[in-house]
Amino acid sequence: MKNLCRLCVAALIAAWLPLALAQEAPKQADADSKKQQREQVQKEVDEAVDAIRGYSIDRRNEAVDRAQKSLMEADRRMDRLDAQMNERWARMSTATRQRSQEAMTDLRRRRNDVAEWIGGMRQSSGEAWEDVKSSFVKSYRDLADALQRVRTQFERDRAQDMPADRNSAEKQPEQER
Repeated sequence: MKNLCRLCVAALIAAWLPLALAQEAPKQADADSKKQQREQVQKEVDEAVDAIRGYSIDRRNEAVDRAQKSLMEADRRMDRLDAQMNERWARMSTATRQRSQEAMTDLRRRRNDVAEWIGGMRQSSGEAWEDVKSSFVKSYRDLADALQRVRTQFERDRAQDMPADRNSAEKQPEQER
């Protein structure tokens, strides 16, 4: 009897293990992809910051153009995140909804701070150039870091809401999916 139980347990493990490993492979690939995306964004932010730091007052217009392009890219990232949040809104918990709203409000405030520093770069005198430029860099880096934190939190919240998503999807009629 003991041998039969052991044999059954071994058979279950042998049948279950490949399935478990197959489920882990896509999770790892997804995690690797997200890590690569984060690294790419960080590289772009670092390149923009380094370029802007290197501009002198004589190259103000180039600095402003580069800063404007960097802000537009941050706007695109914020828009994508906002669209993903809106897409999942109905499936979010109340706490996740509130956290998402507060995070987007904070990102918009930070974004506006960056835009104000770009305006300051356009108008600054030669004496104030270095201070305005470094304030822009700090503000832009703060926005980029906050955007990354919000994205990470959104992904965590989404993972926590997933079991609820599966249950609600199972309850929906096939036509509504």
